[in-house]
Amino acid sequence: FEALRTDAGFAAAADLDGTVHTGGRSRVDRPFLLLGAGEHGRPGADPTWQRAWRDLSGPRRWLSVRGAGHLSFTDYARLLERTGTAGEEVTLGAADAGRVTRELVVAFLDERLRRYGPRLDTAVRQDPEVLVHGR
Repeated sequence: FEALRTDAGFAAAADLDGTVHTGGRSRVDRPFLLLGAGEHGRPGADPTWQRAWRDLSGPRRWLSVRGAGHLSFTDYARLLERTGTAGEEVTLGAADAGRVTRELVVAFLDERLRRYGPRLDTAVRQDPEVLVHGR
């Protein structure tokens, strides 16, 4: 978030279920995607997301994925699943979580950086586990 705010070399950014550190006083006018797990990604669950959302003046999206956990957006979830190691309580499998993450992030970047049209809306409509919390 702060890199997007302070470094003109960043054209867009995404936060994948992490705490958003905001330290600046100015608003962010470039594209930003908040993509969260089922619980963490919903409004009110993480106050840093609420603050970041208010500071975004450019194109923005706030999405969450039903059944996903914090590790669902990383390769670690797939490793846990393959080794049978207990991890988070999630209902979305690692393969599906990886697919959803890829589809949403690529659609967001295609739409905002490559100007390919409404790719993100299409991707969201195609995945019933994706919830829209803000535009």
